[in-house]
Amino acid sequence: MKAAHASLDAGDVQAAWDKYHQILMTAPRHVGALTHLVNILMRGNQVDEAIRLYDRALGFDANYAHALFDKGQALKEKGDAKGAAEAWKRFLTLVPADSDDAKKVKGWLAELGRSGAAAKKKMVPEGDK
Repeated sequence: MKAAHASLDAGDVQAAWDKYHQILMTAPRHVGALTHLVNILMRGNQVDEAIRLYDRALGFDANYAHALFDKGQALKEKGDAKGAAEAWKRFLTLVPADSDDAKKVKGWLAELGRSGAAAKKKMVPEGDK
């Protein structure tokens, strides 16, 4: 995993892909390698396939926080605010409340709440207020 992470950090996406794939060939249920491989798919805007594979990783380990964090981002990008919120709320139950990632997710949830409230307000006809 370290070599795959190093390749990804260095910007060598193909080498990282190959290394994560190699890990999965010997350990097909390795949720860390699968999640990072999916993150590479997200870079190529393959959102539907990414969501399917995040679900696969979560099927192996329903409490893998990294997959929930990333799945929430993919769902938000796809326009599924409800799905993103569900993933992120599950994520928040698994990480320290004061962690940087938890703070980031709480901000995203608040943003989703504000945009959802604004959308609902627009849907109410003027005479019904």
